[in-house]
Amino acid sequence: LYKFGETVSICFWTDTWQPDSFYDKIASNREKGMHTLCLLDIKIKEQSIENLMR
Repeated sequence: LYKFGETVSICFWTDTWQPDSFYDKIASNREKGMHTLCLLDIKIKEQSIENLMR
């Protein structure tokens, strides 16, 4: 079976926000010989109130 370390979330970057805290956790898991489950952010079109009322 697989050994999993800490799970990380990888978010989309913007011009003013570029989080990189996930990298340290992935590196730590790798040093311990563990896999990392990465939760990836997805871009979807937000529903407008008009569309939700249909």
